[in-house]
Amino acid sequence: MTPAVFLQTTLDIQAVGQDGFRYTLRETGSVPKFDGFLAVYEEGKDQKDEEDEELKHRLPLVAEGEKLKFRSLTPEQHFTEPPPRFTEATLVKELEADGVGRPSTYASILSTIQEREYVKKEGGRFIPTELGMVVTGLLIESFDDIFDVTYTARMEEALDEIEEGQLGWRKAMGSSTRSSRPILIAPWCT
Repeated sequence: MTPAVFLQTTLDIQAVGQDGFRYTLRETGSVPKFDGFLAVYEEGKDQKDEEDEELKHRLPLVAEGEKLKFRSLTPEQHFTEPPPRFTEATLVKELEADGVGRPSTYASILSTIQEREYVKKEGGRFIPTELGMVVTGLLIESFDDIFDVTYTARMEEALDEIEEGQLGWRKAMGSSTRSSRPILIAPWCT
């Protein structure tokens, strides 16, 4: 099915403080524009606060150049938090967004990382194990070209083109028109 499309909007609000300095306040939000596959598939939510988080990303209706009235200033200390751990659904969504894997391979990816004990599941979320962190660190250190998401996505795109007859396998094995290096040969072999 076709992917969902979201309209992302950024509001830049210009303000002049009591000190005379000009400040720019920025807020970003998104709303669904086209449901795509979401019309028949709704990602499972682990907690109620995720729905509240979605509502936070909806911006009030304003027009360009509209003068906004100052209501109040509430100083709050905010600590940045790491992104939430992946669930099966959010990991698949990330793989799709990066162009890595195919629907037929997602289940095997999820089972492999668990069977090899790279991650464990706690509360429906993946938690990296010490083995997973060590293996990942070594692989990225030794084979950073292969573990680059764009390389993997480019390779899978080439495989799709071969399957569709748009790209000859010999050309893909030799070199790509999009890259100076062969697509299907490991980077250390070139």
